[in-house]
Amino acid sequence: MLLENNQLKFHNRIQNLTGQLTNLIKQNQTNEGIISINIIHLEDQQYKITTMKMVLKKMNHLNNNLEKILQENRLIRINEQEKLRSIKQISFQKRKQLITQTKRLHILSIDENHLINNTIRNSLEILRLNNIFYDSNNREKVSRLFIYINSLFLIV
Repeated sequence: MLLENNQLKFHNRIQNLTGQLTNLIKQNQTNEGIISINIIHLEDQQYKITTMKMVLKKMNHLNNNLEKILQENRLIRINEQEKLRSIKQISFQKRKQLITQTKRLHILSIDENHLINNTIRNSLEILRLNNIFYDSNNREKVSRLFIYINSLFLIV
Protein backbone atom coordinates (compact mmCIF):
# COMPACT_ATOMS: atom_id res chain seq x y z
CA MET A 1 0.00 0.00 0.00
CA LEU A 2 2.80 2.40 0.92
CA LEU A 3 4.66 1.36 -2.23
CA GLU A 4 1.57 1.96 -4.37
CA ASN A 5 1.01 5.32 -2.73
CA ASN A 6 4.64 6.31 -3.35
CA GLN A 7 4.42 5.08 -6.94
CA LEU A 8 1.25 7.13 -7.43
CA LYS A 9 2.96 10.23 -5.99
CA PHE A 10 6.01 9.55 -8.11
CA HIS A 11 3.84 9.08 -11.20
CA ASN A 12 1.94 12.36 -10.48
CA ARG A 13 5.24 14.16 -9.94
CA ILE A 14 6.59 12.81 -13.26
CA GLN A 15 3.42 13.92 -15.07
CA ASN A 16 3.67 17.37 -13.48
CA LEU A 17 7.35 17.67 -14.48
CA THR A 18 6.56 16.37 -17.98
CA GLY A 19 3.84 19.03 -18.33
CA GLN A 20 6.25 21.72 -17.15
CA LEU A 21 8.89 20.46 -19.59
CA THR A 22 6.36 20.51 -22.45
CA ASN A 23 5.36 24.07 -21.56
CA LEU A 24 9.03 25.10 -21.43
CA ILE A 25 9.66 23.53 -24.85
CA LYS A 26 6.66 25.36 -26.34
CA GLN A 27 7.79 28.64 -24.77
CA ASN A 28 11.32 28.03 -26.08
CA GLN A 29 9.99 27.46 -29.60
CA THR A 30 7.95 30.66 -29.38
CA ASN A 31 11.00 32.55 -28.15
CA GLU A 32 13.14 31.12 -30.96
CA GLY A 33 10.58 32.33 -33.51
CA ILE A 34 10.55 35.79 -31.96
CA ILE A 35 14.36 35.86 -31.91
CA SER A 36 14.47 34.86 -35.59
CA ILE A 37 12.05 37.65 -36.48
CA ASN A 38 14.06 40.12 -34.41
CA ILE A 39 17.30 39.05 -36.11
CA ILE A 40 15.71 39.59 -39.53
CA HIS A 41 14.39 42.96 -38.39
CA LEU A 42 17.80 43.94 -37.02
CA GLU A 43 19.53 42.99 -40.27
CA ASP A 44 16.98 44.97 -42.28
CA GLN A 45 17.40 47.98 -40.03
CA GLN A 46 21.19 47.77 -40.26
CA TYR A 47 20.96 47.58 -44.05
CA LYS A 48 18.63 50.58 -44.12
CA ILE A 49 20.92 52.54 -41.82
CA THR A 50 23.90 51.74 -44.01
CA THR A 51 21.96 52.71 -47.12
CA MET A 52 20.79 55.94 -45.54
CA LYS A 53 24.36 56.78 -44.45
CA MET A 54 25.57 56.27 -48.01
CA VAL A 55 22.72 58.39 -49.40
CA LEU A 56 23.43 61.07 -46.80
CA LYS A 57 27.13 61.14 -47.71
CA LYS A 58 26.30 61.41 -51.40
CA MET A 59 23.76 64.15 -50.74
CA ASN A 60 26.23 66.06 -48.55
CA HIS A 61 28.85 65.75 -51.26
CA LEU A 62 26.36 66.90 -53.90
CA ASN A 63 25.20 69.76 -51.70
CA ASN A 64 28.80 70.86 -51.05
CA ASN A 65 29.53 70.81 -54.78
CA LEU A 66 26.37 72.79 -55.53
CA GLU A 67 27.27 75.33 -52.85
CA LYS A 68 30.77 75.72 -54.31
CA ILE A 69 29.37 76.21 -57.80
CA LEU A 70 26.81 78.69 -56.52
CA GLN A 71 29.48 80.58 -54.61
CA GLU A 72 31.71 80.67 -57.69
CA ASN A 73 28.83 81.93 -59.81
CA ARG A 74 28.03 84.62 -57.27
CA LEU A 75 31.65 85.75 -57.18
CA ILE A 76 31.78 85.76 -60.96
CA ARG A 77 28.55 87.72 -61.10
CA ILE A 78 29.78 90.25 -58.54
CA ASN A 79 33.00 90.57 -60.49
CA GLU A 80 31.10 91.03 -63.71
CA GLN A 81 28.86 93.63 -62.09
CA GLU A 82 31.93 95.53 -60.94
CA LYS A 83 33.33 95.37 -64.43
CA LEU A 84 30.03 96.61 -65.77
CA ARG A 85 30.10 99.61 -63.42
CA SER A 86 33.60 100.44 -64.54
CA ILE A 87 32.66 100.13 -68.16
CA LYS A 88 29.71 102.47 -67.68
CA GLN A 89 32.17 105.12 -66.54
CA ILE A 90 34.22 104.80 -69.68
CA SER A 91 33.49 107.00 -72.65
CA PHE A 92 30.99 106.45 -75.40
CA GLN A 93 33.70 104.89 -77.61
CA LYS A 94 33.76 101.84 -75.32
CA ARG A 95 30.10 101.03 -75.86
CA LYS A 96 30.82 97.76 -77.74
CA GLN A 97 32.81 96.53 -74.78
CA LEU A 98 29.90 97.35 -72.48
CA ILE A 99 27.50 95.34 -74.67
CA THR A 100 29.86 92.34 -74.63
CA GLN A 101 30.09 92.39 -70.85
CA THR A 102 26.32 92.66 -70.55
CA LYS A 103 25.92 89.58 -72.71
CA ARG A 104 28.37 87.67 -70.54
CA LEU A 105 26.49 88.71 -67.42
CA HIS A 106 23.27 87.51 -69.00
CA ILE A 107 24.84 84.13 -69.77
CA LEU A 108 25.95 83.88 -66.14
CA SER A 109 22.42 84.61 -65.02
CA ILE A 110 21.14 81.87 -67.29
CA ASP A 111 23.76 79.52 -65.84
CA GLU A 112 22.65 80.45 -62.34
CA ASN A 113 19.03 79.73 -63.29
CA HIS A 114 20.11 76.35 -64.63
CA LEU A 115 21.88 75.68 -61.36
CA ILE A 116 18.76 76.61 -59.41
CA ASN A 117 16.66 74.33 -61.63
CA ASN A 118 19.13 71.48 -61.06
CA THR A 119 18.93 72.08 -57.32
CA ILE A 120 15.13 71.91 -57.47
CA ARG A 121 15.31 68.69 -59.51
CA ASN A 122 17.69 67.18 -56.98
CA SER A 123 15.37 68.17 -54.15
CA LEU A 124 12.44 66.51 -55.92
CA GLU A 125 14.57 63.38 -56.39
CA ILE A 126 15.32 63.41 -52.66
CA LEU A 127 11.59 63.62 -51.93
CA ARG A 128 10.98 60.73 -54.32
CA LEU A 129 13.63 58.63 -52.56
CA ASN A 130 12.07 59.46 -49.20
CA ASN A 131 8.70 58.24 -50.51
CA ILE A 132 10.32 55.03 -51.74
CA PHE A 133 11.91 54.44 -48.33
CA TYR A 134 8.58 55.18 -46.63
CA ASP A 135 6.70 52.74 -48.89
CA SER A 136 9.42 50.11 -48.39
CA ASN A 137 9.20 50.52 -44.63
CA ASN A 138 5.40 50.07 -44.67
CA ARG A 139 5.69 46.92 -46.81
CA GLU A 140 8.31 45.60 -44.43
CA LYS A 141 6.01 46.07 -41.42
CA VAL A 142 3.23 44.11 -43.13
CA SER A 143 5.71 41.39 -44.11
CA ARG A 144 6.98 41.10 -40.52
CA LEU A 145 3.43 40.81 -39.21
CA PHE A 146 2.71 38.03 -41.72
CA ILE A 147 5.91 36.18 -40.69
CA TYR A 148 4.98 36.51 -37.03
CA ILE A 149 1.44 35.17 -37.61
CA ASN A 150 2.82 32.25 -39.61
CA SER A 151 5.30 31.47 -36.83
CA LEU A 152 2.44 31.40 -34.32
CA PHE A 153 0.58 28.87 -36.47
CA LEU A 154 3.73 26.76 -36.71
CA ILE A 155 4.12 26.73 -32.93
CA VAL A 156 0.56 25.62 -32.28
